[in-house]
Amino acid sequence: MYEGEYEMHENSETSIHSAKALWEHSQKNANDAKKKEIAANKTSHLASEQVALLRESNELATKALLEAQKASADSKRTSKKAFWSNVIAFVSLIAAVASLVFTVLSSST
Repeated sequence: MYEGEYEMHENSETSIHSAKALWEHSQKNANDAKKKEIAANKTSHLASEQVALLRESNELATKALLEAQKASADSKRTSKKAFWSNVIAFVSLIAAVASLVFTVLSSST
């Protein structure tokens, strides 16, 4: 083999090696891009699910607040009814004591 042919052979091996390395690098970049796209799609899907769950959570919180407000209003009404019931019971007790005192005083004369 002549010196010129050896250099050409060496240059073609270097070119083949470089082309192979470039192709492998290109394949790696393509695989990385595909993985990034898949990850971005999963992230987007998870973000959509998160938004849906946040909406549902807000709806439940709103319902719980409305129920708490209703329970508070019911409690106030019940408290007022209990107060007036106690007032009526107290007035009835006083009337009963007054009646007893009147009966005792009437019996003794």
